[in-house]
Amino acid sequence: MKARLLHRIRQGVAKIANVPEEVVWTYFCDLPPENIMEWGHIMPPLRDTMPNDDAWLKELSGPFREYVQQLA
Repeated sequence: MKARLLHRIRQGVAKIANVPEEVVWTYFCDLPPENIMEWGHIMPPLRDTMPNDDAWLKELSGPFREYVQQLA
């Protein structure tokens, strides 16, 4: 799946930038959630669906909590 995504990114960027595909470089940087901080909080473990972790959500300020809940 990642290989297909890399190819599609390369094709899209090359087309939009009007450059040869060979000059487009793309890197994936897979980070575990414990190495990511967003909104001032370490991200919860990955799940099959959007996290519904009440403890994690309660730590967020009101506006950010509402925004994250809308993403679910």
